[in-house]
Amino acid sequence: MAHSLNMIGDAPTVCGRIGLRDDLRATTQPMHDRLDRRVANLDLAKRADYARFLAFHYIALRAIYPAIADFARTQLGVVPPPHLQMLERDLAAMGHNIAGLPALDCPQGINPVGATYVVAGSRLGLAAMVKGASFACANDHENSFVTDRDGLKLWQALLRWMDGHSHNVAEREHIRMGAIATFGLFETALSLITQG
Repeated sequence: MAHSLNMIGDAPTVCGRIGLRDDLRATTQPMHDRLDRRVANLDLAKRADYARFLAFHYIALRAIYPAIADFARTQLGVVPPPHLQMLERDLAAMGHNIAGLPALDCPQGINPVGATYVVAGSRLGLAAMVKGASFACANDHENSFVTDRDGLKLWQALLRWMDGHSHNVAEREHIRMGAIATFGLFETALSLITQG
């Protein structure tokens, strides 16, 4: 059962899954839209742009995924999908060496709930993307990352966890900052892979 918003005096504000999800969605929507617009400039029917698409995901996930994987195992009780390994295989099959890709640092103290919200939630968009004609008709190369369905299990596990936990004002803000930082990582990664 989701908790309702309750603020009495100095008592903490408590929110459950619905309130937190709405909060995160509203907080990150501008960044989500901006990243989507930038990704839309990549023609995923073209091999070079598809490789850039995979590469910027790899750069961002390499920085953030260890924190997400630890949270998934210890708090969500699920085995995190091997998305980094999938990306490595897909890029290698296309002739790209990941050793040459730029590296980003994970933001210090990043909140794994906010990070998982962004990364696991992105699987919904990827699931829709692979149904698109421009992707399906042209990308006959390796695509284990974008077609993976186990990432949706991580999303469902996160929703269940959020449903069973309450968060005070400070915790909620920390989660929001984690989501914002994660979107920032993806935007930086995309800039690195498309510059020049």
